[in-house]
Amino acid sequence: MNVEVEARYLFGAPMGRAAVTWSIRQATTGFWDLDIPDVSGYAFGETGWWWEDDEGRSISQYLESGEDTLDLGGRATLRFALAVPPKGRPALATVEVAVTDVNRQSVGAAAAATVHPAAFYIGAKPLGTKYFWSAGEPAAIAVIAVEPDGRRVGAVPVRGTIVRREWHRVHRTRGGYSEVYGEWVSDTVANCPLRTRTDGPVECRFTPPSGGSYIVQFAAEDQAGRPVATSLNRWATGAGFVPWSDASQFKMDVVPDRTRYTVGDTATILFAAPFTDAEAWVTVEREGLLEQRRFRVTSGATTLKFPITEAWAPNAYVGIVVARGRSAKPGPLDDPGRPTIRVGYAEVRVTPEVKRLAVSLAPGKAEYRPGDTASVGIEVRDQLGRGHRSEVTLWAVDQGVLALTGYRTPDPIDLLYRERGLGLRLSSNLTTVAPQVPEGEKGARAPGGGGGLGESDLLRSRFRSTAFFLGSVITDSAGNATARAPLPDNLTTFRIMAVAVTAADRYGSGETPMLVTRPLVARPALPRFLRKGDRFTAGVVVNQRAGGTPTVEVRAEATGAALAGEASQRAVLEAGRGREVRFDFRQPGSGTATDRDSSTFRFSVRGAGDADQVQSRLAVRPSFRPRAWTVTGVLTDSATSELVIPEGVDPARSRLRITLGSSPLSLIRGLADELRVYPYYCSEQVTSAVVPLIALYKAQQQRPDLQLLKSDPRREIASAVGVLSRRQRPDGGIGFWRAADWTTPWLSAYAGLALLDAREAGFEVSDSVLARLGAYLRLSVDQPQPIRAPVIGWYDTLQVRLADAVAALDYLSRLGTPHVAAENELLRNAAQLAPEDRARLATLLARRGATSAARGLLEPSWAAVRIEGRRATLPEEWKRSVHYFGSRLRPLSRLLQATLAVDSAHPLLGPMVETLLQAE
Repeated sequence: MNVEVEARYLFGAPMGRAAVTWSIRQATTGFWDLDIPDVSGYAFGETGWWWEDDEGRSISQYLESGEDTLDLGGRATLRFALAVPPKGRPALATVEVAVTDVNRQSVGAAAAATVHPAAFYIGAKPLGTKYFWSAGEPAAIAVIAVEPDGRRVGAVPVRGTIVRREWHRVHRTRGGYSEVYGEWVSDTVANCPLRTRTDGPVECRFTPPSGGSYIVQFAAEDQAGRPVATSLNRWATGAGFVPWSDASQFKMDVVPDRTRYTVGDTATILFAAPFTDAEAWVTVEREGLLEQRRFRVTSGATTLKFPITEAWAPNAYVGIVVARGRSAKPGPLDDPGRPTIRVGYAEVRVTPEVKRLAVSLAPGKAEYRPGDTASVGIEVRDQLGRGHRSEVTLWAVDQGVLALTGYRTPDPIDLLYRERGLGLRLSSNLTTVAPQVPEGEKGARAPGGGGGLGESDLLRSRFRSTAFFLGSVITDSAGNATARAPLPDNLTTFRIMAVAVTAADRYGSGETPMLVTRPLVARPALPRFLRKGDRFTAGVVVNQRAGGTPTVEVRAEATGAALAGEASQRAVLEAGRGREVRFDFRQPGSGTATDRDSSTFRFSVRGAGDADQVQSRLAVRPSFRPRAWTVTGVLTDSATSELVIPEGVDPARSRLRITLGSSPLSLIRGLADELRVYPYYCSEQVTSAVVPLIALYKAQQQRPDLQLLKSDPRREIASAVGVLSRRQRPDGGIGFWRAADWTTPWLSAYAGLALLDAREAGFEVSDSVLARLGAYLRLSVDQPQPIRAPVIGWYDTLQVRLADAVAALDYLSRLGTPHVAAENELLRNAAQLAPEDRARLATLLARRGATSAARGLLEPSWAAVRIEGRRATLPEEWKRSVHYFGSRLRPLSRLLQATLAVDSAHPLLGPMVETLLQAE
């Protein structure tokens, strides 16, 4: 295999004589990656059913590596020996190349080519308009032999075999227990020998004897004896029972005739039911019910047609529920005739191409100079080529920066019509008659489912990765516009990108390159940084795009550094290659503060009828890592603190900053911007957002001179109160998502405390809601009920059940209806509580005046806290989450609240506050 390498600078010149390193590796790939022309609809390679196919497993091997040099035009030809692909599968040979410039900077690229396992492939395509075959009706498959470039190969003997497969279930009884086993049983129903032609396909004809699943296999060899094989799968419909795979007990197959559709197409969907007399409900779903149908299943396979509308975009889920009543009396050991259901889903992807706009961009000139004003022509057309008035966002970014990240121009169609999840839940009590169906992903294919030369005009110092960003460019009614923007001083290729939208719900994007360059180019070649007293070399790499070997003069200037040699040099440029010109400098480490922190370098180049000048700045870093010493504490009256300045500190490069009366207000203001009450959050999320919002609102009311919130939060607080109140269940608890959803005493108490906070802040909260919630929580303490929720597994832990009781009692205490007997019972069992719940119980006890008991709970916790610098560190067991709504900060927050309630002058308060602030 030959590989052509070409390297060019982004300012337009070739990277002549640059060093090249390369490597090559090879990995097998799938037949679906083949790009053979004029073979639409043909299948290639052996493909089993999706649950059996192992072609996704790639076999990778490293081949070789080496070094080379580019020619004057920046080109080289590399030659490699390839390996024979294993298992008769195509492979992908990937070549990776790195080119190193004279300034020791490298750039890399990779390319790949397909390695074919034989001289040709066999292609097979079912003929006819129907995707699904019918029992008793002739079926035909077109067969070709084709080379990778699309040329047909004739006179190839091909062996064809048609195999029918059935899923057989057997009930076996061992030791008095009945078990169900299943396996596929294959039966060869026809053979089809063929000989290919160059003028068209040959046909393999046969008639499916009955409904079921079929595999059609074709095999041959090329002239070198290398095997070639292709197979395809088809379903056949027919009257009577079809033994489809029923291994999952509750799932059935739903098979679309294509993997992707466009608006206006008609989808044909096969439903493979294991019953011949049952009721079926077919739905088209996505975040709701789009369509539905009902019919009676009378055969094992049924096909339905669905017109594809815009409502299906970008994807939808076609589902079926088949319900069968009792079909037989119970047996002595098993009851296979019991009422049951089968459920199947398939995802249907729809490409909304009708909504796509074509956006064309055209720079006003082939190339621009730094600092010019660029002109960009914009054209927006729909799928029929008609122009529309559009709003366009236009921006240009350095192609070198984009290449580092692999950035692609956004496609609004892909972003706005990204595939969505099902968004619905399906449940039936019939599944409780038999073992629970294993969890699976619905719809997944798994088993069952120059100018002037003045220096002021030449100096380039404004370097920006983004040349310009125009947020809104409005086209005329024909979809045309011209945008203008000044350019920075970069010498590079910018990628101009545009995203367009119309008022008629149409979207599109486009891109084009724009070259900004000069005939003579100077590029800084500098160290990454400097230190005080360094002696170093720095300079420029000079390129002339026109070629030749002219002589140029290069001058150097510096601020914050001193030249240690000549300030001017003459250099002869090499044809097609950059020339590095170096100067000697030293960094004295003296001068103004700016000079001590950075050094500025300016290089100018003149010659060959042109000139360029570039300026860049380097940081001057200290010769040691930055260090800091702090003294902190809690000030209640007056105090004296001492800070010893260590020896060896450089006074000229150090800062002494004394902060008095430090406050977390700046951090609080920043975090407050993140607090938003979204009505579609779950109840825990709504509560977690509104509780700090209420606290900030109350603090703002008490201290109007402090700006804690940028906007009035009353609307969001009132919205949260409404959301939580509407989610109250008939039993008084607060549902997780809605009033009909699950809850727990902990979750309900958490939401209830937020409602109490809102009432205390002056917001209207229904007394009935609070009272009913109190009754629910009191009952949960006196008569604990079983938890029926997704978090039920957590309730195997005693600490989680006790956390419910502490939360419920906390709410009742705040409501004004304390349950003192239950509080005392928890106090007697405090050793069994999680650490954060012991702190919460201490807060509750202090609220009713039992300060001594509360202090007794807290003293072991205070003793376990370690002070490390300014932080308070909790024991590891405190950090282990034992709750389904776990939080790494809640244990420390509970301890802080309890300490404030019991001892407002405790020495741990400052470190605990500091720890919380640093954690955020």
